[in-house]
Amino acid sequence: MTGKRTAVFALGLAGLLGAAFAAAPEGLTAEYRENPDGLDTPSPRLSWRLPDGTARQAAYELEIDGVSQGRVASSESLNADWPGGPLATSQRVTWRVRTWDEAGRASDWSAPATFTMGVMRPEDWRAKWIGPAPETRPDYDFGAAQWITAPADAQGVVTLETAFPFDGARPGTCVEFVHAGVSQHEIRVNGRLFHQWAGHVHDWRYPRFRDLTPYLAKGTNTIVVRVFADRPRKGTDPVDPIRVHAPEGVRAFLARLDFPDGTARVTGADGWTSPQGPVTALGRVRETSYGKRLKLRTETVSPAFAKTFEVAKPVKTATLHVTGVGFCEAYLNGRKIGKKVLDPSPTDYTKRVLYSTYRLDGAVRAGANELKLLVGHGWYDMRSTLVWNFETAPWRDFPRCLAQLELVYADGTKEIVATDGSWRQVESPVAYDDLFEGEIAGMRPPEESGSAAGGLHAAEVPGPGGRLVAEAQPGAEIVREIPVKRVVPFDGGFILDFGENVVGWARLTRRGQRKGDVVSVRYDERISPDGTPAESSVKDGLHDFNFWDAARATEAARKRYVDMHFRATASHRVRPFADAAPQTDHFVCSGEPVETYEPRFAYSGFRYAVVRGLRRPPVPADAVACFVRTAFPAIGSFACSDDGFNRLMAAGVRAYESNFTDGVPTDCPHREKNGWTGDAAIASELAQYVFENTAGYGKWLRDVFDAQLPDGDIPCIVPTSGWGFHWGNGPAWDAALSVIPWNLWIYRGDRRILDEAYPHLVRYLAHTATKADADGLVRHGLGDWIPVEKAHMPAVEFTSSCFYSQAQCIAAEIARLKGLADDAARFAAGAAKTAAALRAKYAKGKGVYDNGGQTAQAFALAFGIAPEAEVPAVEAQLAAAVERAGGHVDMGLLGTKHVFRALSRAGRTDLAW
Repeated sequence: MTGKRTAVFALGLAGLLGAAFAAAPEGLTAEYRENPDGLDTPSPRLSWRLPDGTARQAAYELEIDGVSQGRVASSESLNADWPGGPLATSQRVTWRVRTWDEAGRASDWSAPATFTMGVMRPEDWRAKWIGPAPETRPDYDFGAAQWITAPADAQGVVTLETAFPFDGARPGTCVEFVHAGVSQHEIRVNGRLFHQWAGHVHDWRYPRFRDLTPYLAKGTNTIVVRVFADRPRKGTDPVDPIRVHAPEGVRAFLARLDFPDGTARVTGADGWTSPQGPVTALGRVRETSYGKRLKLRTETVSPAFAKTFEVAKPVKTATLHVTGVGFCEAYLNGRKIGKKVLDPSPTDYTKRVLYSTYRLDGAVRAGANELKLLVGHGWYDMRSTLVWNFETAPWRDFPRCLAQLELVYADGTKEIVATDGSWRQVESPVAYDDLFEGEIAGMRPPEESGSAAGGLHAAEVPGPGGRLVAEAQPGAEIVREIPVKRVVPFDGGFILDFGENVVGWARLTRRGQRKGDVVSVRYDERISPDGTPAESSVKDGLHDFNFWDAARATEAARKRYVDMHFRATASHRVRPFADAAPQTDHFVCSGEPVETYEPRFAYSGFRYAVVRGLRRPPVPADAVACFVRTAFPAIGSFACSDDGFNRLMAAGVRAYESNFTDGVPTDCPHREKNGWTGDAAIASELAQYVFENTAGYGKWLRDVFDAQLPDGDIPCIVPTSGWGFHWGNGPAWDAALSVIPWNLWIYRGDRRILDEAYPHLVRYLAHTATKADADGLVRHGLGDWIPVEKAHMPAVEFTSSCFYSQAQCIAAEIARLKGLADDAARFAAGAAKTAAALRAKYAKGKGVYDNGGQTAQAFALAFGIAPEAEVPAVEAQLAAAVERAGGHVDMGLLGTKHVFRALSRAGRTDLAW
């Protein structure tokens, strides 16, 4: 009996071992994605995971569309070179792989994987860009308004003043103030700051459309305008233009106030005064050379277009290539195509425009079909005003789209349905969208009249200027739906608490609303202690203004700190709402018993949704939070016995997910939504352990390449309107250009992005060398933004020079990989020179560097500044800095990356913990 059991066991073990060796490769990817649709690289790289039981691969064999490519002796299972021939537009490829181990045993064939090619040649695009009919995007009429000026004061500033009576405005109406200035100007209404230049890029060609009503009082009102000359910044001069310069010496102002009763007040020689002398009228809006350059478009709708086409034969394959800027959704026969939202991911649209590819096999039906495109404004046409100047971005224009549906019939014939002037402009469900302010849905703005009746056709328009590139990274998707945890009533509405901070939007079902009712949803991360909305009451440093500069706090007291960079809404042009604000959606109800709504072209960062306008109290089943992010797959996780650490890890992972919403690594998903380079670089190593986001980083790094100036400089936010070259960048933030490609090489074996990044890194280092002193030290940048105690922030020169040295080290390593010995030696010498200068200037003795704070000590260790013999003393001083802070963190963004690792390497995991 025992022998029989032994024999059975041995046979079973042999069978198990045999099965293990016969297992198949898994996780097949092309360009780091499983079964991607829309690749336009001529040679896609193929990867797979080794079969269970295979310690090391000795060879592999690829089969492409049923044809063996032969056995290849190689241990590489990552980024195998494309073995096939040239790939064509819309080509479908099916492939599989098998491997051999070092003992010569073959695996089974893997399950087949697929990919679909995008548009491989520019001439393969048959579609034309289309946009709204001209009737739906009229120019603004300034009427009798004239450009005005007056003598300048001793500082070169022109001051213009007017006064007028006001009796008040009915709810749902507003006083619109449309103004333009050549060049920078500020406006105060009744002594209150109404408009001021913001950011780094002042483009005077864009008039401002503002709701003046909240600034007015019944009785006499005053407006004071100060106009500044457009010239380079000098000393305390507030003018700091980068891109568009007004005619030298011109200081002129143009404005029109439109009142609810139909009357208007305009600029002219009459009705305006100046303390410096008489006011002079210079001519109407287009009667001056600079006035001819004003951009007067007033369109607001998120346009929709449709095309009906007939299918008379069986369809073998159907492939759609589509894009729209800012965002685009495509529908076939009333059903949304694909899972992507907020598509395409933003870029510098003058350099690259991304498009998506979809397989629609089986979705096209016999007979009549309708393809519909809904286009949002997104990053392409920002209407609200923020400090980062996207409202004057060089690409800004009205939305437009491009689509090409390629049908291959069963008999081998082909047909293309492509956008052109024959497409109808149809009624849009979105009356207004703005990425920062929110959406208005459920009503048609007046400029769209006629579209529903089929009386309007799309206009063929120029493209944005950038080359069309396949969106090779995963798009943004709703990755999770989170139920309401509790409903909190307050006087005026209800707060929906979803129990955790997320990014995306709420899907809300409304019941029993009447036609014309307006339901608003404002998204927030906090509520007040008494359970009411946090719009103006929470004093926590997020919702109140808590800034180092007390003078700035005085003017900002009217604004929540979380909204401090938001300047003005623009939705009043569709419909004035008393609660118009950042992160606020409005839905105008149709009167149907039950309606469900979620925004399409705006996202928010929130835990709470503040809902107003409901006739019935909501129940938890009426809403879910849609968590939206770039749909990169999870590949790793961490858990330990300490629940607190697990929650900290989970918060870090969720923060990463929430800040890679749409193909851009951001600093925050509500207040800024900007691709800050420093934040991206710091988080990029964490990502390698948790997510497969190589394709996403590849896309964004190409955004960085596009943003680089000819002299090699890069901005601190990417994509950028032009903002971020005069403030915020510097070696610590610019490290994204070196650190992220290096991480992708070390962790993912992505040599292609390393090779692409190298010439940009060389140009960048040449530029930075012009800012370095004779010893190789640099002092521009933000430094360790921002420690708990500002006094413990290391010298900016210290942190910036550490990153400058690191960038040179990485460049030297890349040069060695490429066989560029001279480059490698040059960059290694530069890095050593900077490190030596840092030691000479900032080593204070006894292991102390700079101010002896947590970041300074960690940097001396992490960046190899401290000599080997000095490391124990530096580590001891780091521990002492932590102990002086009571075991708490006292570092900024830069230090957070390195302090914990330095403590652990020093054997002080107790302090790191």
